[in-house]
Amino acid sequence: MIPVHAELAVYVQLVLSAPASQRSIKEKTGGSAQGVLNMEEVRSLSIPLPPLPEQREIVRRLQTAFARLDAAATAHAVTVAELDRLDQALLARAFSGGLVPPETVPETTPVAPAASVKAQTYLLRFIPALLRAAGHPVSLDDLSSVVALRFLPAADLLPVVERIGGAAARTHFAHSTVAYEDGAFLAAMRVLRRTDAIAVSTSRRGVQHLSLGAKPPLSTPEIDADARHLAPLLSRVPAERVAPVLRRLQSTEVREALLATP
Repeated sequence: MIPVHAELAVYVQLVLSAPASQRSIKEKTGGSAQGVLNMEEVRSLSIPLPPLPEQREIVRRLQTAFARLDAAATAHAVTVAELDRLDQALLARAFSGGLVPPETVPETTPVAPAASVKAQTYLLRFIPALLRAAGHPVSLDDLSSVVALRFLPAADLLPVVERIGGAAARTHFAHSTVAYEDGAFLAAMRVLRRTDAIAVSTSRRGVQHLSLGAKPPLSTPEIDADARHLAPLLSRVPAERVAPVLRRLQSTEVREALLATP
């Protein structure tokens, strides 16, 4: 059996941890709950002392409640870790090309895994950043046009961004090294759709519009700057400049991936 003085110590500790006791301690220590009380101040603290059976019942109920809270916190942590693991598994499949149907990648154009990872990693952040910078729903055609423009060689990209965004935009993209890889756009769109990073709506005319979803991924200052400079180009990208890449981006597979249930 636990000694009575030990039971009393547990009870007193719980009482002193209560909000009312903490406020009283802060007042006596100048606003710090971690301050030191002298013996006179300790004696002045008001601690209710009901009969021992009531103290035991109070301690029992509080410890039961704390145990439930600890169990709930553990379950929450496990759930968050599991969701994070699933998201990471999905991203890993995207980075490895595992979400891209084999027929979308021509056999004559093998994709190096490292290059594919780089393109898909970039798109997973750039597409939500572009939608955020736009501030309104964007059609799939306009989105894919800007993505196609972003993957053009600097010689083709820079004149277009300079005409719309000025010298600052040209300077920003002067050292662009992001290269397009077949299948990267489709894989990124599938992951963004499945993880609720983007939302899709279809107009009465059957035009798909994209907007920022409930769970957009974290971006970077560099990618946010890319999006900020390119958002004004939505609906203004010269089709002839991006035609080769655009034909691959606006594929039937991409549209089907967007229409599929996340």
